[in-house]
Amino acid sequence: MAASMRAIMDGLVDRLHPDLPGEELGEIFDHLIYMTDDNGVDLTAVLREWLSSDDVRRVDAALSISVLFLYDTREKLVASMGPAAERFPELAAKVDGVLARWDQQRG
Repeated sequence: MAASMRAIMDGLVDRLHPDLPGEELGEIFDHLIYMTDDNGVDLTAVLREWLSSDDVRRVDAALSISVLFLYDTREKLVASMGPAAERFPELAAKVDGVLARWDQQRG
């Protein structure tokens, strides 16, 4: 099932205006999470994959999700988001923000 969601999400990213920032894509996916028949399980799996992407827009979109955390522990978040911040230093503040939100809500 994640393969079909991946195709949908990739198609959406490819079809939307190229100047639409990843942060705006994240907002779109925030809404879609609750509109899918699996409550965003497949969508979340794709966003996790995107954290390893070499496409800054996809990584930014994954980091911009605000309605849930992509992983269930802080350690998993750090392990997946840390390399993304190293590849894209311009997203390091966003990674820090996700971790601060985790600490505030779950710490």
